[in-house]
Amino acid sequence: MILDVAPWKSEPVFCLTSDTDWASDASIRFFHESTHNTDFPISYFITHDSEYLSTLSDDAVEFGIHPNFLAGSSHGDSFDEVINTCLAYVSAPSFFRCHKYFDVDDTIVKLLNVGCKFDSNLCTLMDTELKPLTHRLGHTRLPVFWEDGAHLTHGFPLDFNAFDNSAFLSPGLKILNMHAMHYTLNTPTQSFAKSIKDNTERSDWNTFSDSDIKRLEHSGKGIRNFIDEMLAWIRDRNFIRMSLTDIYNVHMQHIVPSEVHHPLHL
Repeated sequence: MILDVAPWKSEPVFCLTSDTDWASDASIRFFHESTHNTDFPISYFITHDSEYLSTLSDDAVEFGIHPNFLAGSSHGDSFDEVINTCLAYVSAPSFFRCHKYFDVDDTIVKLLNVGCKFDSNLCTLMDTELKPLTHRLGHTRLPVFWEDGAHLTHGFPLDFNAFDNSAFLSPGLKILNMHAMHYTLNTPTQSFAKSIKDNTERSDWNTFSDSDIKRLEHSGKGIRNFIDEMLAWIRDRNFIRMSLTDIYNVHMQHIVPSEVHHPLHL
Protein backbone atom coordinates (compact mmCIF):
# COMPACT_ATOMS: atom_id res chain seq x y z
CA MET A 1 0.00 0.00 0.00
CA ILE A 2 1.48 3.34 -1.11
CA LEU A 3 -0.10 6.57 0.11
CA ASP A 4 1.05 10.15 -0.44
CA VAL A 5 0.54 11.03 3.20
CA ALA A 6 0.09 9.19 6.48
CA PRO A 7 -3.73 9.42 6.72
CA TRP A 8 -3.90 9.22 10.53
CA LYS A 9 -2.48 12.74 10.72
CA SER A 10 -5.74 14.22 9.49
CA GLU A 11 -8.45 11.57 10.00
CA PRO A 12 -9.22 8.43 12.00
CA VAL A 13 -7.67 5.21 10.66
CA PHE A 14 -9.13 1.99 12.06
CA CYS A 15 -7.37 -1.34 12.51
CA LEU A 16 -8.96 -4.55 13.80
CA THR A 17 -6.76 -6.81 15.94
CA SER A 18 -7.39 -9.78 18.21
CA ASP A 19 -5.37 -11.63 20.86
CA THR A 20 -6.42 -15.28 20.58
CA ASP A 21 -5.66 -15.92 24.28
CA TRP A 22 -6.04 -19.72 24.10
CA ALA A 23 -9.65 -19.48 22.93
CA SER A 24 -11.27 -22.54 21.42
CA ASP A 25 -11.66 -22.92 17.67
CA ALA A 26 -15.43 -22.65 18.05
CA SER A 27 -14.98 -19.28 19.75
CA ILE A 28 -12.40 -18.03 17.25
CA ARG A 29 -14.54 -19.13 14.30
CA PHE A 30 -17.63 -17.37 15.66
CA PHE A 31 -15.66 -14.20 16.36
CA HIS A 32 -13.95 -14.18 12.96
CA GLU A 33 -17.06 -14.91 10.92
CA SER A 34 -19.01 -12.26 12.84
CA THR A 35 -16.49 -9.42 12.68
CA HIS A 36 -14.20 -9.90 9.70
CA ASN A 37 -14.84 -8.92 6.14
CA THR A 38 -12.39 -8.35 3.30
CA ASP A 39 -13.16 -4.63 3.63
CA PHE A 40 -11.82 -4.70 7.22
CA PRO A 41 -8.46 -6.51 7.56
CA ILE A 42 -7.71 -8.28 10.83
CA SER A 43 -4.38 -8.86 12.56
CA TYR A 44 -4.31 -11.83 14.96
CA PHE A 45 -1.85 -12.28 17.82
CA ILE A 46 -1.47 -16.03 18.23
CA THR A 47 -1.09 -17.89 21.54
CA HIS A 48 -1.68 -21.48 20.43
CA ASP A 49 -2.45 -23.78 17.52
CA SER A 50 -5.78 -23.04 15.87
CA GLU A 51 -6.93 -25.43 13.18
CA TYR A 52 -9.54 -22.92 12.07
CA LEU A 53 -7.11 -20.01 11.64
CA SER A 54 -4.60 -22.27 9.87
CA THR A 55 -7.15 -22.88 7.11
CA LEU A 56 -7.67 -19.20 6.32
CA SER A 57 -6.12 -17.99 3.07
CA ASP A 58 -7.63 -14.51 3.10
CA ASP A 59 -5.19 -11.76 2.12
CA ALA A 60 -6.94 -9.52 4.64
CA VAL A 61 -5.85 -11.74 7.56
CA GLU A 62 -2.36 -11.65 9.08
CA PHE A 63 -0.67 -13.27 12.06
CA GLY A 64 1.76 -12.11 14.71
CA ILE A 65 2.63 -13.69 18.06
CA HIS A 66 1.29 -13.14 21.57
CA PRO A 67 3.93 -14.47 23.97
CA ASN A 68 3.07 -14.92 27.63
CA PHE A 69 6.13 -14.13 29.74
CA LEU A 70 4.24 -14.19 33.06
CA ALA A 71 4.86 -16.77 35.78
CA GLY A 72 3.09 -20.07 35.15
CA SER A 73 2.89 -19.50 31.41
CA SER A 74 2.02 -22.49 29.25
CA HIS A 75 4.53 -21.08 26.76
CA GLY A 76 7.51 -21.89 29.00
CA ASP A 77 9.54 -20.94 32.05
CA SER A 78 12.15 -18.71 30.41
CA PHE A 79 12.07 -15.89 27.88
CA ASP A 80 13.70 -18.12 25.25
CA GLU A 81 11.29 -21.00 25.87
CA VAL A 82 8.29 -18.71 25.55
CA ILE A 83 9.50 -17.24 22.26
CA ASN A 84 10.40 -20.63 20.80
CA THR A 85 6.93 -21.94 21.67
CA CYS A 86 5.31 -19.00 19.88
CA LEU A 87 7.55 -19.50 16.83
CA ALA A 88 6.07 -22.99 16.52
CA TYR A 89 2.71 -21.31 15.90
CA VAL A 90 3.92 -18.47 13.64
CA SER A 91 7.33 -19.35 12.20
CA ALA A 92 8.35 -15.93 10.89
CA PRO A 93 6.38 -13.23 12.73
CA SER A 94 6.92 -9.61 11.77
CA PHE A 95 5.03 -8.21 14.76
CA PHE A 96 4.12 -9.04 18.35
CA ARG A 97 1.99 -8.03 21.30
CA CYS A 98 2.81 -9.60 24.65
CA HIS A 99 0.14 -11.06 26.93
CA LYS A 100 -0.92 -8.40 29.46
CA TYR A 101 1.32 -6.00 27.49
CA PHE A 102 4.38 -7.36 29.33
CA ASP A 103 7.21 -5.03 28.40
CA VAL A 104 10.91 -5.22 29.27
CA ASP A 105 13.92 -4.57 27.06
CA ASP A 106 15.20 -8.14 27.45
CA THR A 107 12.15 -9.70 25.77
CA ILE A 108 11.90 -7.00 23.11
CA VAL A 109 15.52 -7.50 22.02
CA LYS A 110 14.97 -11.25 21.77
CA LEU A 111 11.80 -10.71 19.70
CA LEU A 112 13.61 -8.33 17.37
CA ASN A 113 16.37 -10.90 17.01
CA VAL A 114 13.91 -13.50 15.68
CA GLY A 115 12.69 -11.11 12.98
CA CYS A 116 9.92 -8.97 14.47
CA LYS A 117 9.90 -5.48 12.97
CA PHE A 118 7.26 -3.74 15.07
CA ASP A 119 4.87 -4.26 17.94
CA SER A 120 1.48 -3.19 19.25
CA ASN A 121 2.43 -3.61 22.88
CA LEU A 122 0.95 -0.49 24.44
CA CYS A 123 -2.73 0.03 25.27
CA THR A 124 -4.20 3.49 25.80
CA LEU A 125 -7.63 4.45 27.05
CA MET A 126 -8.89 5.92 23.77
CA ASP A 127 -6.14 8.53 23.49
CA THR A 128 -6.61 10.82 20.49
CA GLU A 129 -4.11 11.67 17.74
CA LEU A 130 -2.25 8.40 18.22
CA LYS A 131 0.55 7.71 15.72
CA PRO A 132 3.36 5.19 15.27
CA LEU A 133 5.93 5.58 18.04
CA THR A 134 9.65 4.90 18.09
CA HIS A 135 10.59 2.73 21.06
CA ARG A 136 13.82 3.49 22.93
CA LEU A 137 15.31 0.34 21.34
CA GLY A 138 14.66 1.79 17.88
CA HIS A 139 11.76 -0.27 16.56
CA THR A 140 8.23 0.95 15.76
CA ARG A 141 5.36 0.62 18.23
CA LEU A 142 1.73 0.93 17.11
CA PRO A 143 -0.36 1.82 20.20
CA VAL A 144 -3.81 0.37 20.84
CA PHE A 145 -6.66 2.90 20.92
CA TRP A 146 -9.50 0.73 22.31
CA GLU A 147 -9.58 -2.66 24.02
CA ASP A 148 -12.62 -4.70 25.07
CA GLY A 149 -11.04 -5.62 28.41
CA ALA A 150 -10.28 -2.00 29.29
CA HIS A 151 -13.82 -1.01 28.29
CA LEU A 152 -15.22 -3.63 30.67
CA THR A 153 -12.79 -2.79 33.48
CA HIS A 154 -13.89 0.84 33.47
CA GLY A 155 -17.57 -0.07 33.30
CA PHE A 156 -18.22 1.98 30.16
CA PRO A 157 -21.68 1.71 28.50
CA LEU A 158 -22.32 -1.41 26.43
CA ASP A 159 -24.46 0.48 23.92
CA PHE A 160 -22.15 2.10 21.36
CA ASN A 161 -24.88 4.43 20.16
CA ALA A 162 -25.26 5.79 23.71
CA PHE A 163 -21.49 6.01 24.21
CA ASP A 164 -19.49 9.23 23.82
CA ASN A 165 -17.68 8.33 20.58
CA SER A 166 -16.01 11.70 20.03
CA ALA A 167 -12.57 10.13 20.44
CA PHE A 168 -13.40 7.72 17.60
CA LEU A 169 -13.98 10.71 15.30
CA SER A 170 -10.69 12.46 16.05
CA PRO A 171 -7.59 12.04 13.83
CA GLY A 172 -5.16 9.30 14.71
CA LEU A 173 -4.65 5.56 14.77
CA LYS A 174 -7.68 3.66 16.06
CA ILE A 175 -6.22 0.20 16.68
CA LEU A 176 -8.95 -1.96 18.23
CA ASN A 177 -8.03 -4.99 20.34
CA MET A 178 -10.65 -7.69 20.90
CA HIS A 179 -10.70 -11.15 22.44
CA ALA A 180 -12.71 -13.98 20.92
CA MET A 181 -13.93 -15.36 24.24
CA HIS A 182 -15.18 -11.96 25.44
CA TYR A 183 -17.03 -11.66 22.14
CA THR A 184 -18.57 -15.12 22.04
CA LEU A 185 -19.59 -15.05 25.71
CA ASN A 186 -20.94 -11.52 25.23
CA THR A 187 -19.16 -10.53 28.45
CA PRO A 188 -21.02 -7.77 30.35
CA THR A 189 -18.44 -7.32 33.14
CA GLN A 190 -14.92 -8.48 33.94
CA SER A 191 -16.25 -10.40 36.94
CA PHE A 192 -18.56 -12.40 34.63
CA ALA A 193 -15.61 -13.57 32.50
CA LYS A 194 -13.38 -14.16 35.55
CA SER A 195 -16.00 -16.37 37.18
CA ILE A 196 -16.22 -18.59 34.09
CA LYS A 197 -12.44 -18.75 33.68
CA ASP A 198 -11.80 -19.48 37.38
CA ASN A 199 -14.19 -22.42 37.18
CA THR A 200 -12.77 -23.83 33.96
CA GLU A 201 -9.68 -25.98 33.53
CA ARG A 202 -7.11 -24.52 31.13
CA SER A 203 -7.54 -27.48 28.75
CA ASP A 204 -11.33 -27.09 28.76
CA TRP A 205 -11.08 -23.35 27.99
CA ASN A 206 -9.21 -24.26 24.83
CA THR A 207 -11.87 -26.76 23.73
CA PHE A 208 -15.12 -24.89 24.38
CA SER A 209 -17.72 -26.08 21.87
CA ASP A 210 -20.57 -24.19 20.26
CA SER A 211 -22.93 -25.72 22.83
CA ASP A 212 -20.65 -24.70 25.74
CA ILE A 213 -20.62 -21.13 24.47
CA LYS A 214 -24.39 -21.09 23.99
CA ARG A 215 -24.85 -22.41 27.54
CA LEU A 216 -22.53 -19.86 29.13
CA GLU A 217 -23.02 -16.72 27.03
CA HIS A 218 -24.64 -13.65 28.55
CA SER A 219 -28.13 -13.12 27.12
CA GLY A 220 -28.41 -9.43 27.94
CA LYS A 221 -26.42 -6.44 26.74
CA GLY A 222 -22.72 -7.27 26.55
CA ILE A 223 -19.45 -6.44 24.83
CA ARG A 224 -20.45 -8.32 21.67
CA ASN A 225 -23.34 -5.91 21.19
CA PHE A 226 -20.99 -2.95 21.64
CA ILE A 227 -18.46 -4.37 19.15
CA ASP A 228 -21.11 -5.17 16.54
CA GLU A 229 -22.52 -1.64 16.78
CA MET A 230 -19.04 -0.09 16.71
CA LEU A 231 -17.93 -2.01 13.60
CA ALA A 232 -21.21 -1.21 11.81
CA TRP A 233 -20.72 2.48 12.66
CA ILE A 234 -17.16 2.41 11.27
CA ARG A 235 -18.26 0.70 8.05
CA ASP A 236 -21.29 2.95 7.56
CA ARG A 237 -19.04 6.03 7.66
CA ASN A 238 -16.51 4.46 5.33
CA PHE A 239 -13.54 5.34 7.52
CA ILE A 240 -10.11 4.14 6.36
CA ARG A 241 -9.44 0.57 7.52
CA MET A 242 -5.92 -0.86 7.43
CA SER A 243 -4.00 -3.86 8.73
CA LEU A 244 -1.17 -3.39 11.22
CA THR A 245 1.37 -4.24 8.53
CA ASP A 246 -0.08 -1.67 6.15
CA ILE A 247 0.10 0.97 8.88
CA TYR A 248 3.73 0.06 9.55
CA ASN A 249 4.63 0.13 5.85
CA VAL A 250 2.96 3.51 5.27
CA HIS A 251 4.72 4.87 8.34
CA MET A 252 8.11 3.69 7.06
CA GLN A 253 7.42 5.28 3.64
CA HIS A 254 7.07 8.68 5.27
CA ILE A 255 10.08 8.65 7.57
CA VAL A 256 12.83 10.93 6.32
CA PRO A 257 16.30 9.33 6.39
CA SER A 258 17.43 11.42 9.38
CA GLU A 259 14.52 10.02 11.42
CA VAL A 260 15.23 6.34 10.75
CA HIS A 261 16.25 4.45 13.90
CA HIS A 262 17.71 1.00 13.38
CA PRO A 263 16.48 -1.45 16.05
CA LEU A 264 19.07 -2.75 18.46
CA HIS A 265 19.80 -6.45 18.03
CA LEU A 266 21.93 -7.15 21.10
